[in-house]
Amino acid sequence: MGDIRQFELKFSSIFLLLLVLSIILSGTAHGKTINICEIGCDFTSITEGINSADTGDIIEVQSGAYLENVNISKPLTLIGKDTGQGKPIIDAGGNGSAMIIFAEDVMVEGFNLTNSLGSWLEIWAGIEVNSNRSTIINNLAINNENGILITGSDNIIQGNDAVNNIYGIRAKGSTNNSITENNFMNNNYGLFILASKDNTIQRNHAINNEYGILLNDSTGNNLSHNQMTGNSYNFGGSGVNYVDTTNLVDGRPIYYLMQSADLPADSFRDAGTIYCLNCYNLAIRDLELKNNLYGIYLDNTSHSVIEDNSLSNNRNGIALMNSNRNFIKDNLATDNTEGFVLISSRYNTLQRNKALKSQAGLHLAYSDYNRMLSNQANDSENGLWLFRSGLNLLSGNNLSNNSIGAHLSFAWMNKIFKNDIISNDEGILLDSSANNNLSGNRIMNNTNGVLYDPLDNNTLGYDNEYLNNGADFEQIRSRSTAASGIPPSIAIQ
Repeated sequence: MGDIRQFELKFSSIFLLLLVLSIILSGTAHGKTINICEIGCDFTSITEGINSADTGDIIEVQSGAYLENVNISKPLTLIGKDTGQGKPIIDAGGNGSAMIIFAEDVMVEGFNLTNSLGSWLEIWAGIEVNSNRSTIINNLAINNENGILITGSDNIIQGNDAVNNIYGIRAKGSTNNSITENNFMNNNYGLFILASKDNTIQRNHAINNEYGILLNDSTGNNLSHNQMTGNSYNFGGSGVNYVDTTNLVDGRPIYYLMQSADLPADSFRDAGTIYCLNCYNLAIRDLELKNNLYGIYLDNTSHSVIEDNSLSNNRNGIALMNSNRNFIKDNLATDNTEGFVLISSRYNTLQRNKALKSQAGLHLAYSDYNRMLSNQANDSENGLWLFRSGLNLLSGNNLSNNSIGAHLSFAWMNKIFKNDIISNDEGILLDSSANNNLSGNRIMNNTNGVLYDPLDNNTLGYDNEYLNNGADFEQIRSRSTAASGIPPSIAIQ
């Protein structure tokens, strides 16, 4: 009996010791609180407070302006407290990032981060998150190159406002972050996801930016309930991402389809922009699509019909990438950077479309065996632009009032037949292009009718009609103008 009693006393002592150690360790895990303010606190500098802190400590920073660059290299919690004068301001003074997080498991809440702007050589940010598992909530990033820059993974970016930055929030080479309930306003780029994957992007608002939300060279990202309003280009994407129709551009849903087939036109009710990746036999018609990177974007999509749509103020009205055997007819594209764009696409037919007021109305790059029939491309820099494309048929098109009516650059064996090329500065420019056949065209009222290099072996048929041009023919040395043939990329870099 005594042995049992002795055992119970020893057990109770050990249990009590463990409980005390647990309480002590628990208190240590929460850490101490260090106060920062301009007068009367532990420190007047955030950097000094961080230097004195141990892992797990809390740094509380009161309202005021702190002209410094804050580097966090240990797990800490930084809380900005509005003591009557607004969020505490961390002002980088145009020299480096306002805050850089190197350590994992850092929390930053309630700061105004500004003036990380001006370097041509380095990437600066209001908050630069270079580590994993940090939490960035309820901050204001204003007047920076990047409001918040994320290069780490598994971070939470929530409830922040990014205003008047070049990039509001940018994720670069980053994975598995949660980017939710943030506001992007008056930035060049609101939310820019670059070479990043598997991020959750939900309930963000992009308002009055040049670009609202962009996915570039990024896959596996999951977007839902995001709203883009009043941006020059609300949304842009590419690649395999999961974007559902709860995402809205100017109040209308984004259709981001993958491996869809046999969909009729009423499948795209009230669409704001349409993406079709690896799709077959779709009908897209009678829609008004504006203010996006693409009005309609097809990637590896075939046997589809796009007709009677109105596309305006997009970067690209209709864009086909690696897409074959589609029929695009009777669409109107106005005030887009490029009206109709085909990249690495074959055997498509574009018929009776109108492209007005663009840098390039009809643009083919690396695209062969297409037919361009009875289209209009007017009031643009390039009415028709063929770059490194061959064996295409262009017939019955009206290319008028452009800087260049038809611009062929490194193009070969195209047949340009019975087109009206009227009142352009340059009617037809054959630039480093060979073995093209021009016949039966009406070329009139241009400053120069045809500019060509006689060594390039193009056929200028005797049945072309030349009327009232400043000069019907003007010889050039092709390679002196080769640089003009570099097409703009349809991806944002």
